[in-house]
Amino acid sequence: MPNNTTADKLEISVYIDPTPNTDTGEYTWYYNNMSAPGFTIRVPKNVSQILFSLDTATAGAFVFDAPDITSVGGCKDLILFQPTGLRDQVVIFDTQENINQIVGGITLKAYPKGSDGNALLALQPLRSDPEILNTGGESDPGPNR
Repeated sequence: MPNNTTADKLEISVYIDPTPNTDTGEYTWYYNNMSAPGFTIRVPKNVSQILFSLDTATAGAFVFDAPDITSVGGCKDLILFQPTGLRDQVVIFDTQENINQIVGGITLKAYPKGSDGNALLALQPLRSDPEILNTGGESDPGPNR
């Protein structure tokens, strides 16, 4: 997945198609303009933050809620910054304690906004497919990419 990596931060733009799939009722989520049932993100060892930001079009129609983080194998590498509240960005800290292995999954959640611009909290939040993260590995190109 193409990404924007600056210093110790990996930035991923999120676009949610405002029209649900007519067959499933599910919304399609795009990450840096790509979509799939799930993504594996290999995070370089020098990255300590993963920033998911709603793009301009999506920020006008949706707002993030706190995501669900699921640990894998007892790893505690992924830590949510600002565990409560609605926002246009989600920051996940990656402690990089476990290298070359899958450390967890992130399921993003978002609420649609009403015509007044406020989140429609009475509705169930939209949920992304889990985004499985790996904290780096043998093919990690390092910071001089």
